[in-house]
Amino acid sequence: MKKQIAISLMITLLVFFVITYFTKQFESASDGEDKLGFPLMFYYNFSGKSSLPNAYSENGFHFIPFLMDLLIMAVISFISTIIFTKIFFKNDK
Repeated sequence: MKKQIAISLMITLLVFFVITYFTKQFESASDGEDKLGFPLMFYYNFSGKSSLPNAYSENGFHFIPFLMDLLIMAVISFISTIIFTKIFFKNDK
């Protein structure tokens, strides 16, 4: 069981970093916005001209969506690890 948890943790971190890398947006150099996070956005930075008074209020790192992203990835990887080990590593007793 400890081995399963360690494998799930490694898969969680790998999947989290890969998905974050491939879904990132860095467009602030051209009056755009920077976004990190999938499925929940945990980092947002808007830099540009805006007539909206609250356009810059959500800038920065958001801890709760970050934790939720990690939790979602952990649950998915733990379930897939259990299914994978049940299918491919059957213990015939």
